[in-house]
Amino acid sequence: DPFTVLIIRNMGIGDILISTELVRNIKLRYPNAEVHYATFDRHASLLQHNPDIAGIHTIGKIDPFDFDFDINLCHKSEKYPEFTWMIRSDMYAQEAGVPAETRGTYLYLTQEERDFAWEFLTKELGTTDRRIVAIQPKGSGEHRSLKEETVKGLIDLLTAKGYYVLLYGQEKSHYPHEHKGVLNLCGSGVTLRSI
Repeated sequence: DPFTVLIIRNMGIGDILISTELVRNIKLRYPNAEVHYATFDRHASLLQHNPDIAGIHTIGKIDPFDFDFDINLCHKSEKYPEFTWMIRSDMYAQEAGVPAETRGTYLYLTQEERDFAWEFLTKELGTTDRRIVAIQPKGSGEHRSLKEETVKGLIDLLTAKGYYVLLYGQEKSHYPHEHKGVLNLCGSGVTLRSI
């Protein structure tokens, strides 16, 4: 039988992207579910092209009681308080019976956004013939930031394997590197969504 679900998430871009796994898992497990998402207006564009989301709503302007179920991801899980959100999302998927090979986060882009990203990356990196890994070294707090030696280690590992590394984030960061294929956009105003 069809039913409605409201997912509520109010945090940053990374949290929203990670939660797309939950959206997809619900639709895989319950194809007749109508999934809605409530977040801040500034995050709506991350979700607007997701085919698994029936409606995007602004937190505070929608009543969760209008839906059959609501999943509030704004608070820590009482069942698994010791785990981070990313691990909890995998647990939710496992409990829902979603196979490991179908799990993952997704960002659905328009063709215009894809064309812009292709043009930007071709201009900045000279080519788009290799896979690109984007890393945001600085999060919204120290507990969400990567240590400098961790970032340097990731850069070494990824470039050695032939990946381009794109560093981004609001805060200016200087990561010395000797590798071609590293583009540091930290503090430039460029966000992952804009490329």
